Amino acid sequence: MTPYAAFKQRLAFNYHLTGLEQDELKPYVLHRLKLAGRVATLFTDEALALMFNYSKGLPRVINALGHEALYQATSQEKIMIDEKLIETIVQEWDNF
Repeated sequence: MTPYAAFKQRLAFNYHLTGLEQDELKPYVLHRLKLAGRVATLFTDEALALMFNYSKGLPRVINALGHEALYQATSQEKIMIDEKLIETIVQEWDNF
């Protein structure tokens, strides 16, 4: 018996969410920025590609990476978030 067998028995249904596809990432990020009041993108296409590769399309990881990128870009007074900034964040996370 698995450790969560009793819990699984009480679930009415079970569903596994998959990550976003690569072509869905940019519209997703643009939508999130629009909700925050930003019309234009703040991420280069190369930065978005790295975000996708690192996150494997998982929205929770995309959101965390984007938030950290926005925070660091603000502190560095950057206008755009480029792949170098995303690489730096990913390296920091992987070394943590």
